[in-house]
Amino acid sequence: MKRHQAITQLSQLVQTYDPAATRVHILRKIDSLRACVRREYKKVKESRLLATCEEEIYVPTLWYYHLFSFLMEHEDNKGKVEVLRARPHSPELIAVSILS
Repeated sequence: MKRHQAITQLSQLVQTYDPAATRVHILRKIDSLRACVRREYKKVKESRLLATCEEEIYVPTLWYYHLFSFLMEHEDNKGKVEVLRARPHSPELIAVSILS
């Protein structure tokens, strides 16, 4: 419910500048910003793996990149495998799930 209220408040704020703005407009804009930050993060991550010195590491050019740093933790955990066991300390596996 908090997210819904926050999006509603954002849409009301944006409507002062763009009366045609809707909730869908806000959600698409957020997704677009997140996608740009993810692309920059992947560039940084890949350059860290391939760099032979500190100067070769990619420096993000987005002015808002650092403001989205909380997303990087989620990106780092994406795709990691979690192994679930039947009982704690049991060698018997019951499931393997991908964290997303």
